[in-house]
Amino acid sequence: SYEATKNFSVSKWCRRFVIKFEGEPGLDAGGLTREWISVLSTALFDSKNELFTQFNKEDKQALIYPNPTRPSRLKLKYYEFAGRIVGKCIFESSCSAIRRLNVKARFMRSFLAQLIGLRVNYKYFKTDDKQLYSSKIKYIQEVDPEDLNLYFCEEEYDNDGKLLKEVDIIPNGSTIEVTKHNRMKYLDALAQYKLNTRVSAEIEAFIKGLNELVPDNLLTMFSEQELELLICGTSDI
Repeated sequence: SYEATKNFSVSKWCRRFVIKFEGEPGLDAGGLTREWISVLSTALFDSKNELFTQFNKEDKQALIYPNPTRPSRLKLKYYEFAGRIVGKCIFESSCSAIRRLNVKARFMRSFLAQLIGLRVNYKYFKTDDKQLYSSKIKYIQEVDPEDLNLYFCEEEYDNDGKLLKEVDIIPNGSTIEVTKHNRMKYLDALAQYKLNTRVSAEIEAFIKGLNELVPDNLLTMFSEQELELLICGTSDI
């Protein structure tokens, strides 16, 4: 599908697609387009394919976001393509309820927030990484952080759990201890790093593709919840 559409102009993306599956008879009255979107979005957003991932890979209900450790073979152009597919769904759904298209995915609230121009903060961990929120975020707010020997830095691991490096989440962060006076700054910096900085290139590419069909001034009209409903619908996945 990427190869078939990579040279499409914006006007061509805005036209109604007529889908035909190889080796299968039938005219597309809308059903084949919905099936195509279902199959394609499953492939694009399935964490097994490594373009998108989850904080807790063992939780089948975990929300997805761009993979910060994606393999080098997965170029940014694929995030642009994913953005166009989501934009196509929004565009078609806005034209007619009969032509409504939804992707098979559930995105992190922090990811949706950035699509509509919002700044992320530590509160997004409550929905996006419940395990981290309950075990670390809440704990830091409730105790004296100086007892935790915690600094403004974060350890990076590969997909196999091997420690790769330690990253400062603010300048010289590895030398700045977290205290009760700066813990909110730490939580904000942690959110910015994990939810934005690590995947900023991927998010920018996705937004670039999305905005080709849906301008950002229209996206800002929605809340994260409304955007999720528009993109994903209400059915369980």
